Amino acid sequence: MILKLNNDEIIIYTALIGENEGLNSQPFFNSSKLRHVCLTDDKNLSSKDWEIILVERILPQDCYRSQRHFKIRPHLVFPNYRFSLYLDNTVVLRKKTEDFLEMIINQKGILENDPFFCIPYHSQFDLISEFNACADNNLDDQLRIYEQLNDYTKTNLDELKSPAYWGGILFRNHNHNEVKNLSEIWFSHICRYSRRDQLSIIHASCQSNINLIGFNLQNSGSEYHDWPVTNKKRKNRSFNPKYIDYIPINYLENLSKKINYNENLLVSLKHQKKGFRYIKKIFKLKEIYKEIKKYIKKILNF
Repeated sequence: MILKLNNDEIIIYTALIGENEGLNSQPFFNSSKLRHVCLTDDKNLSSKDWEIILVERILPQDCYRSQRHFKIRPHLVFPNYRFSLYLDNTVVLRKKTEDFLEMIINQKGILENDPFFCIPYHSQFDLISEFNACADNNLDDQLRIYEQLNDYTKTNLDELKSPAYWGGILFRNHNHNEVKNLSEIWFSHICRYSRRDQLSIIHASCQSNINLIGFNLQNSGSEYHDWPVTNKKRKNRSFNPKYIDYIPINYLENLSKKINYNENLLVSLKHQKKGFRYIKKIFKLKEIYKEIKKYIKKILNF
């Protein structure tokens, strides 16, 4: 049976955690009867279009993966809803939300009781090209990206040739047990590997034995949406590695103490070396004095 939307069963949501591009207005939400929620840790955030719900980061020092927690695991946040549509904040709809959903349902023939997970195809890349693009544009730690790529070549090489997906829009029956399993595996990959969720969705779906339902939607804009729409610069988008931050403070303190100790030891040895040289000179003078004394005594006896 083709899915028929019930307003009480579906939630529309986005998530803004930490410093971000600023919450966009959504002018077509006003004509929708669905609930539209923005999850955020910003107490000063307000909106005429979104219902604001304050949340706490699951990883206090990692706003990026904390945002991914809400994006990827709606079954934990919205247990009373069967279905959900996630929109990145930079996606602004150009039509009523119901019209956008009907387009996806009719295009792909979504069945109500199937464990469906709908996501648009990436307009440019296959998966391995997406890995390279993320690394080249410093969108995450290159060490993590290439470690992830190396592991995927050992587990499912063929999927790296598959068309990539664009994670800006997700439509799913998130409380289906099979979809929940996919979501948990996906989030585990994001915590273990790159924070770029588009890199891990295909392998997570293979691992959970769920076929993603890809649909065609020009990422940069369509009759249904505009993207990317930003109010401010996206500060957290680029990755600036500071590997020294990963070293425990007590390790740095102990290392500093060892360095200082070694420096003091070198200074002490230098002083001792000078002392040895001085003593050596004294012994040498004594030897010279003995030789002179022997020489004088020899002359006198002669």
